[in-house]
Amino acid sequence: MSRYQPIIDVLIESGNYDKVYFDHDHELKIPYRNIGYLKLNALQEQRGKDRKLQKKEADVCAIKDGKLKIIIEEEQHPTVNKVKNDIEIISKCRYLWIEEDEYPFDADCVLFILLFNNKNEIHEEVIENKGSLKQIVVCKKELFQEKYNQIW
Repeated sequence: MSRYQPIIDVLIESGNYDKVYFDHDHELKIPYRNIGYLKLNALQEQRGKDRKLQKKEADVCAIKDGKLKIIIEEEQHPTVNKVKNDIEIISKCRYLWIEEDEYPFDADCVLFILLFNNKNEIHEEVIENKGSLKQIVVCKKELFQEKYNQIW
């Protein structure tokens, strides 16, 4: 099974999004279920189409009404420092750039950091209103659907 398929399925089946973009997964048929697209992306603090503005690539992003609603980062080998670093970088970003399209973060944008193979026993947590993000949820990958359903 594709690495992101269960995550993308939750987003698509919710009916909450116009487009779902994913990166680093070439196993899914494109477009996946007529909503999911494999595209390189750039989370940025400033607007613009210059790749130098890129601060981070996201694994999965979902768009609604021309705004970025959800960002998903999957940490395959998480460490406390890696998770903290991702939160610091992403919370400062305000725009998603994908090829020729640019999307501002929605006021209710949520970041999920999904922990896979959590040998370091990083604790689950929820952080409210950090930077440009309404909420940050750090949890095991297996709990994504449950945590997503609690928010929406």
